[in-house]
Amino acid sequence: MEEKKSDSKNIFLIIIVLVVLGVGGYVLIPQISSLTAGNNNQQGNVNNPNESDPNQSEALPEPEAPNMSSVQNGVVVTPEGEPVKNDVQPGSPEAPQQSAPIEENEAPANSIKITMTAEGITPSEFSVKAGELVTLVVTSGDQWTHVFKFKDESLSAVAVGVAGEETRSISFNAPSQKGEYQIFCDVPGHEARGETAKMIVK
Repeated sequence: MEEKKSDSKNIFLIIIVLVVLGVGGYVLIPQISSLTAGNNNQQGNVNNPNESDPNQSEALPEPEAPNMSSVQNGVVVTPEGEPVKNDVQPGSPEAPQQSAPIEENEAPANSIKITMTAEGITPSEFSVKAGELVTLVVTSGDQWTHVFKFKDESLSAVAVGVAGEETRSISFNAPSQKGEYQIFCDVPGHEARGETAKMIVK
């Protein structure tokens, strides 16, 4: 009989200890976590300083878009002041640079506005003078991505990529050779569905 009482007391004590530990843990753990999170926010994540803190709601900065080429004395130049080259790889340091996204109403004065959609490129042709400074403002008029490019290798560096309903601009010097320069959308399948135009150099 005494053994049963002793076993019952032991079981009762074990249950009480477990209840106390459970309640204590329930109360203390959230406070400890909030203190730890506060320290991580103030001092950086102790385990891995490069790891982002999931408790922070701050958005990461977007990567910088390339700066549009600048113009000096009516000539488009690189940041080093050298004239840009129209026949190099698009996006290379010596090529004309497209702007970051802009609003259509921010387009520079005297720019030529181009709209690209699944129906085609508008206007389907435009004229410029040989050797003159040209600024194109290219807009995706629908939800699709479009890439404005020239077919002629002498203008291979003049390229503008726009996401759906986005507008960007690019400045370059028109070729000195007069003639017609074919334009197309370089996204696969877009040229075939009629996304073409031409620039006439007079």
